[in-house]
Amino acid sequence: MLRRGLVIAALVCAGCGPIEYVSQVTVQAQHVVNRARDARAEELAPYEYTVAVESLHKSRELAGQARWEDALRFGQDALKYGRDAETRARAVAARPEEKHD
Repeated sequence: MLRRGLVIAALVCAGCGPIEYVSQVTVQAQHVVNRARDARAEELAPYEYTVAVESLHKSRELAGQARWEDALRFGQDALKYGRDAETRARAVAARPEEKHD
């Protein structure tokens, strides 16, 4: 009986990585990077935007290899830098004294 419970627990935990990945990376991180792109972060916050895009790409690559923990770590970086890129881009765009074309 104990063995059966351990097997069930292992199976449930094995599914957590992909589920968390889908929630965090495919939904949240992609959305944040898209918002940063819409805020013209590629021009106005190129460092943060590039790190966000490349982290998202690396996260997907690692997920394809079933390296969920590493994929989640890069997904978290994509979220952080995507938010930073959007914030910085909007702040730079809001400054009327500078030209941003």
